[in-house]
Amino acid sequence: MRDTALTRPTRMEGFEVSEMFLVDFDYEIRVLRRGTRPKHALRRGKAAIEVGTAAASDMSVAYRVQLPSGRYPVLRYQGRLWWPLADRKTHKGPQDFLRDLRAGSCDLFGRPAQYVQAANDRRRGVICDSHDDTLAVVQRRARDLLIIGDSLYVAGGVPFVVRIDLASTPADRSAPALFGEIGIRPGGGDVQDWAVCHGRFLVPGHPPPKAAAMWSRYSAERARSWIETVDGDTVDPIELRLDAAFRIVWSAMIRSPAHTHPQGFEALRARFIDLCGPNGGDLLTLERYRALQSFERYCGEVRVLPFRMKKALSGVRLTIAAVQDLGSDAKFLTEGSLTEAEDAALACLA
Repeated sequence: MRDTALTRPTRMEGFEVSEMFLVDFDYEIRVLRRGTRPKHALRRGKAAIEVGTAAASDMSVAYRVQLPSGRYPVLRYQGRLWWPLADRKTHKGPQDFLRDLRAGSCDLFGRPAQYVQAANDRRRGVICDSHDDTLAVVQRRARDLLIIGDSLYVAGGVPFVVRIDLASTPADRSAPALFGEIGIRPGGGDVQDWAVCHGRFLVPGHPPPKAAAMWSRYSAERARSWIETVDGDTVDPIELRLDAAFRIVWSAMIRSPAHTHPQGFEALRARFIDLCGPNGGDLLTLERYRALQSFERYCGEVRVLPFRMKKALSGVRLTIAAVQDLGSDAKFLTEGSLTEAEDAALACLA
């Protein structure tokens, strides 16, 4: 039986009332066994997190999203967009997640089992772990959770359609940490980023692409999903695509084994680290575009690339080509705007 004594009302900065919870999270360890290279594994820890609460009457609707499973609002509160937390695989909804969180059985911060093997607690030879860093990330990510009435919401971004599936731009533009992320989020992940890099996305306010053959294998029921903008923000398709390519490259860099890194890798990685933060607006877009160009040039000069970086290169090349096809990438990136025709053309790329 888990200790649920922490689930009591408290005060939290920015919120009138908040609740405390005890949650599980996974962190990585490196294990050294005699005669072998260090191996990565996972261990499970516990963290006390604080989640803010708000009344539904304080919310305004930014978007209404129609899915085969029902209609959902994306709400605006304190300058942020909030999505009802849902998991399509388990059919859990926002009420289910809040109920599990209060019962102490909500696995929001666990890593996928297929990524690395779980560690045996009796295993010796642990040479380092990411417990403290992951714990700090978990506590920061808890600020992206919000209790509204009897439901659990998560901070997200502008909704858009990627290959028919509903997706969300990130809550901010920062590249995600390797561990400590909320496991169930609206959209997100490598699959979504790959589709965006290939131009298979539709931002609010634009008709579906004319290349209907790509969409035809999806059921008509799912194709009837739609997004109604009530009081929502606009999304820049160039920014969306550059950020997706940036996240794919960053993920490849941090997951490639150290012994496979070619010469000059660390200098390039340091440049990407500087651009992982969420702030910067048009300047961040410009710098990420330049970093992707540097990545492309670097890959062309290296004889043997790690597999993940080689795979990321195709998405980067498609993204750079899409920007250049608009006429003048330098003109766009200095002025920070697109014409309506250019915007529609990029949004409908296939």
